[in-house]
Amino acid sequence: MSNGIGALPGAKSGTLTNRVEQRLLGAVVSGDLDADARLPQEGELAGELGVSRLTLREAVRSLQRLGVLRVERGRGTFVNPRSRWSHLDPAVLSALIEAGQGAPLYQSLTELRRMLETGLVGLAAERRSDDHLARLETCLARMQQACDAHDVEEFAAADVDFHKVLLDAADNPVVLGIYELMHGALRRVREQTTRRTIGDPAAVVMHRGIFEAVAAGDAAAAGAAMNRHFDNTDRYVSEVIDLALADEGHMTER
Repeated sequence: MSNGIGALPGAKSGTLTNRVEQRLLGAVVSGDLDADARLPQEGELAGELGVSRLTLREAVRSLQRLGVLRVERGRGTFVNPRSRWSHLDPAVLSALIEAGQGAPLYQSLTELRRMLETGLVGLAAERRSDDHLARLETCLARMQQACDAHDVEEFAAADVDFHKVLLDAADNPVVLGIYELMHGALRRVREQTTRRTIGDPAAVVMHRGIFEAVAAGDAAAAGAAMNRHFDNTDRYVSEVIDLALADEGHMTER
């Protein structure tokens, strides 16, 4: 643990409370505050951050809701182990990525996506409408154009939209809610993997196979096509992770 959390950085977007929350979360994620470490006393920490006690309390309450901090009556505020964090919360996901800890996160998110999407695509095949099929075809056309133009951001956006249409077609609000939480992190993962896949026609071919099975209303074929797609995705995610770990190694050597 470091000697202190430090004052807030210069002008940033967001409310003062949000900035304090991000500063504390960043200190926890980066290891400046270890698991079960006790935060400085409220007055001391508020002074260190240059904010009022009220602002600090609001930020601490927010991090309590995320499972990052816990308040023990009469003892103080402590950092929780990572196993208790709300890992699907956008703030936690973003903090992990910004801290350069995206590699295991990318793997975990991809594993979760495979588990969810190989099942829900079967529902999409059974419940899709003509409008869903038209929107999927539009996404495929965008993917092909982006692939030809080597446009990473547009391909990633079209990829996200393709899977979002499948989610809509599956008509399961619980799964949709899970994906809404992960939206920002999933886009970051796709941008990273797309840098590896861009220009590879297999990426479009895999999605077209999913579309054809959904259009045919064949739930089993749709699940198999989605599974093949994730076999391909796993390969690229592994490459991204290897690169990320190599970069971390270089930073350590410095």
